[in-house]
Amino acid sequence: MKPTVIQDDVNAGGGDELARPICVVGAGAAGLITAHTLVQDGFARVEVLTRDRSVGGTWARGRTYPSLAINK
Repeated sequence: MKPTVIQDDVNAGGGDELARPICVVGAGAAGLITAHTLVQDGFARVEVLTRDRSVGGTWARGRTYPSLAINK
């Protein structure tokens, strides 16, 4: 199935759609995969915003959960 592109007032002027800035909110797994996919698809101006000091979201190296134990 081919995706439907909806033109609104912002896009009515035309131009290179791949040059428009795109913001991905969140640097967890889904945000990083989304940003990577957008870059692979040819978007030139992709930024990822996160409130954390490092990427990874729930699975960031510095994030700890007191009652959680994992196999090493």
